[in-house]
Amino acid sequence: MAPKRIGDSFPPQQAVPQSKAQEFVQLLAGFEPLHKLATMVPHAAKGESLLRSLVDKEVPLLRATWYIKVIYLNMINNDQRKQQMAKPSEDWTRTLTNFLFQKLLPQTKEPRKWNYAVRLLNWNYFEGTSALGLALARCSSFLQGCWTTRRYGIHSSAYSNFRATTTCGSPC
Repeated sequence: MAPKRIGDSFPPQQAVPQSKAQEFVQLLAGFEPLHKLATMVPHAAKGESLLRSLVDKEVPLLRATWYIKVIYLNMINNDQRKQQMAKPSEDWTRTLTNFLFQKLLPQTKEPRKWNYAVRLLNWNYFEGTSALGLALARCSSFLQGCWTTRRYGIHSSAYSNFRATTTCGSPC
């Protein structure tokens, strides 16, 4: 019996128009069974555009993580054919933390998107699709920047926007 390849245990992606990919995410956010969705996984968004579509549609965390795993497992499978090494959990963690601190935090007026992204990071950690050490290091670096800004009186627009979006009253 031949050993199983990684690609044998998850649905392959299909090239589809952008409209079909958006329709897929809409179905993913709804109640369509995953075994049906597995037959039509689009080869479309990844990275920040994937995250933005999941956040905008508020796809349930379990279903969002399933989709993320399918996309990144397909990427690993393709990279193995090209003999390249990939660390998808680190790539996804960078994408998620960049999105949180560079895109959402400075400009969001909708805490639901922030909360969703934080919950997704937490859920992905428990599912093994995000790298805890990297996430903590990136969060620590961001908070260190806040502390430095606050302590030394440096007024940056990112810090001002951060303060404007927090309601807890903590120093940072």
